[in-house]
Amino acid sequence: MVLVVWILLLRSSILLVVAAGCAAAPDPWGCADQACREAAVLSAWETEPGDAVEQLHRVSDGLDRIAIISSLIDHHPGDTGALCEMLPHGMSQERCLSVNGEPEIWRGSGISTERGSRAGPGPSSSSWSAQSFEASDFINERGNPQLCAEEVDAHACAWGWSRAYAKDGDVDRAARMCASVRTTAPNPSRWRHSCFLSAATLHVLASGRTGLVESVRLCGASGDFKALCAERLLHHLASQAPPSDVGGGRAWSDHLMRAQAIRQAWNDSPMLPELMDRFWAQSMAASTAKAHGMSGDALDVLPLAAIPHIRAAVVWEWMSRQTEVGELAVLQAAIAKVLSIRLERKPPPVETGLITPMVDMWPVDRDGESHLAAVSYFGSSRRTMARDPNTDIGLCVLEASARLDPPAHSVISSGLGSSDERLRWTAARLVEQLEAKRLGVAETPNLPPLPALVVPTPSL
Repeated sequence: MVLVVWILLLRSSILLVVAAGCAAAPDPWGCADQACREAAVLSAWETEPGDAVEQLHRVSDGLDRIAIISSLIDHHPGDTGALCEMLPHGMSQERCLSVNGEPEIWRGSGISTERGSRAGPGPSSSSWSAQSFEASDFINERGNPQLCAEEVDAHACAWGWSRAYAKDGDVDRAARMCASVRTTAPNPSRWRHSCFLSAATLHVLASGRTGLVESVRLCGASGDFKALCAERLLHHLASQAPPSDVGGGRAWSDHLMRAQAIRQAWNDSPMLPELMDRFWAQSMAASTAKAHGMSGDALDVLPLAAIPHIRAAVVWEWMSRQTEVGELAVLQAAIAKVLSIRLERKPPPVETGLITPMVDMWPVDRDGESHLAAVSYFGSSRRTMARDPNTDIGLCVLEASARLDPPAHSVISSGLGSSDERLRWTAARLVEQLEAKRLGVAETPNLPPLPALVVPTPSL
């Protein structure tokens, strides 16, 4: 892998040397060096990006063009995707495509936010904060300024080598290359942190659960991206869950070992309960999506912490496959019957499953809600839960009904008249959220609080 990266860099350099030898047109800015041309294009981008692109086409020196585009990417990540095609095949273009392929992470999704405490069990928010995850020893890694110093695109060089080392399992060298990332953009630490995020993601893809401790070390140096990094590690591991209709403990043995690897990797983290909760939420989402039929096979094998998520995932898959839905009580009975079925299908080879992100309809605790038991809902939202299986199925039916397209308003409305406080509160919250969405309202008034509920915390 390391050899491949070197060949790609070398090939790009050869192409650029040839291009640089061609006759140069007069400089349109009257600049004598690349730094002057870079400043001119950066200034143009701030006001007229289209003009900046035209100016880049007029830069006759291919080496200068790469350096300027790299600087533009660093100053405007997520907004410079149109420039990728102007780069030769190689690490610079790969970095351009990677940075601009996920613009959302440059617009605040990785930034830390405060998290509140809650009286009841479960997460207080659907999102995680980078502040909640501890830094690792890699945060103190010191880079070597001489590494990649002679390269036209020193940033892409360090980034590319870090990824190559991460794929090969050499996290120490990957960390050294990330610490050596050089950029003239504001907040250079952000680029080193994003390098660690990229390296950790590739490392877990290559090493899986066996290298998770080292993947988490890389995440620990990703700064404001620490929460996002943890989410990516979990998502990959959870997506490996077997189908929910397979029978026997042997079919789930590898996945139970993935759960154990998470416990070991984050053993000292106060986030471990939430990590495990989200792992099982996403695992069951992937598992039921792979199943040929809906059943309760997984109930016989998985730990107590997974049971609310088995119900939620089975309810969603079953309801999303129906052409018509009935009243809440009818659906509760139908799902209970589905969960009593045992299909015991033979396990297929391990495959990555799709984890459908759900609309977040309970992002944070509002006044009077912190005493409610909460669990992750598909890893992207939350719901309350109940110890009674039938009530918990009902809660899952309401949550699924609000996310169908179109929503099953009649089912949600029937929950408003339930004798159970949790079902009534959930139905009222979902009605409110759907109405807010229809009106385009971001903030909605608080719902009346429920009396305190005593619900045991699921074991890890």
